[in-house]
Amino acid sequence: MSALPEAAAWQPLLDRNGKLFGDLRTGSRIGLARRSDLQRRGAPMIVWEARKGRLHALDQPFAGFDDPSLDVMLVGDDEAVNEVASNLDGDDALPVLKAQVRQGGFVCYLMRVQCDLIEAGYEDVLQSMGVVFMGACR
Repeated sequence: MSALPEAAAWQPLLDRNGKLFGDLRTGSRIGLARRSDLQRRGAPMIVWEARKGRLHALDQPFAGFDDPSLDVMLVGDDEAVNEVASNLDGDDALPVLKAQVRQGGFVCYLMRVQCDLIEAGYEDVLQSMGVVFMGACR
């Protein structure tokens, strides 16, 4: 098992795929972590934070699933994280991540209610990963 790649390794993925994330409201935050690390608070986590139409990758310790600063949390098993990490240098990292979400290698936790996520601009991002919203937003 290798370590979760640091934020600098994720930034090119975000920069190459900026159009997908461009509608996210400033302050929107997506956390990524390795499932095997999350048995303890303070585990390594990457946060993708939206600022003025661009996502920035940050290293941040995991503060628990009740962390109020996160909108979405992607938690991957070791094999899925390693597969995405091995593709971070190329154009395939985001398609591999999306495939892992669809196949269950990454679990996508929605930390906000559907209406809040839609208002924050997540609808296209989550749909592209295979996360389907069901029901009306009321």
